[in-house]
Amino acid sequence: MWFKICLASAGVLCLLAVVLDWAWFFDNWRARPIVEALGKEVAQLFYALLGACFLFAAYYLEPESAAPRAGATAPEKALSAAPPTQEPASAGLRQLAPYP
Repeated sequence: MWFKICLASAGVLCLLAVVLDWAWFFDNWRARPIVEALGKEVAQLFYALLGACFLFAAYYLEPESAAPRAGATAPEKALSAAPPTQEPASAGLRQLAPYP
């Protein structure tokens, strides 16, 4: 859940920076190389696409521990509902005879 919130927040921030033409965003030392290499208009387009990708990912990506989706088939539901199996720590060790 937090992953989706962070992705969505980053996407909204990028899109707001492009739409409102925030100088502090594009003058930042991390964004400056992109602005200098591509020009301000292309850098704004880049950040708009990046923000849209973040929003897309926040909406469509599901964490691995998520419940089965509504259209999941029966085997997918069974696999996601089953707890993971773990072998005991001693499963691969050779059994030693008791000490006399």
